[in-house]
Amino acid sequence: MSPTTQNELAELIENRAGVYQLLARLWIKEVDEALLLGLRSASFPSLPEAPILDGAYRSLEDYLHETKPETLTELAVDYAVLCRGVDPKKGADPYESVHRSSLGLMMQDEWEEVLRFYREVGLELNSSAIEPEDHLGIELECMARLCQRSLEAFENDDEKAYVDSISMQLHMLEAHLLQWAPRFSDEVLKIAKTDFYRSVATITQEYLQMDYDLLVSMGHR
Repeated sequence: MSPTTQNELAELIENRAGVYQLLARLWIKEVDEALLLGLRSASFPSLPEAPILDGAYRSLEDYLHETKPETLTELAVDYAVLCRGVDPKKGADPYESVHRSSLGLMMQDEWEEVLRFYREVGLELNSSAIEPEDHLGIELECMARLCQRSLEAFENDDEKAYVDSISMQLHMLEAHLLQWAPRFSDEVLKIAKTDFYRSVATITQEYLQMDYDLLVSMGHR
């Protein structure tokens, strides 16, 4: 549903930034104790109009509400297989190049394209980043920053900067995330041993498409 007031639009942009920031954190590294505690106290949205996404949020809540002493270890093991390549034959590979290049290798043309995009939009990675720039967590972080940029432009009544930032977000979705993240999520759903990562994969897949459709419905395409 599109926002109808200025306040609703500002809240929507802020919420979008928050979702992308959370998803970025969930994919860039394993869950630690602080994040687990934060997730257990978080409130996830109810979205009856999007039953698959809503079901994934409810499944995530169910997992988080199970207080088991081995939860962090269970999640670390699952993440290592899915995203760290501890077993090359079983990983889901959270890198755009792997899923889109003809050879299925890291740091191919697709990596160069996303790196060029970051430069064009003036985004710099954290100097401590150890993953290639086409890692899912970093691409989602890019979306979070672009959403924050659009919020700042909106609050400053800078229409050109706002439109430009939305255009950048659409490009990131169209040319990059939607081209491969659904395939990655499908692999996670096949491989993951925990409902946590199965839920997060579904949320990622469904949210990306829903967010793109929202931007288009608001007349930004």
